[in-house]
Amino acid sequence: MAIVSCPQCSQKISDKAAVCEHCGFVLEGQDQAQLARLRSRTKADKINKLTSQSMLAMLLFMLGIAGTFYFRDESSPDPGWQVQVSMLVMVVGFIWYLINRARIILVKKRL
Repeated sequence: MAIVSCPQCSQKISDKAAVCEHCGFVLEGQDQAQLARLRSRTKADKINKLTSQSMLAMLLFMLGIAGTFYFRDESSPDPGWQVQVSMLVMVVGFIWYLINRARIILVKKRL
């Protein structure tokens, strides 16, 4: 008996199990080609979802940069609240982007 990953949820299960105890996926009656296709489709879906989130994070980052330049006032020594909010949006977008890129790398390595 060996421990394998479920093709649906990627949780560890026994290779003798008929049904995944985590997600309920029926393994019985599936051949290796079907399981390999399902694993690759699951991996592609996860990567596509993370890539979409990365693009949204990059959009937030760019909106933060644009807002910082748009709302800045050269005559005032202290930044207004709009500039501070824009900087916060920029930082959140950048950090979210970095986290998503790291998650994409982990998904590619793991699955």
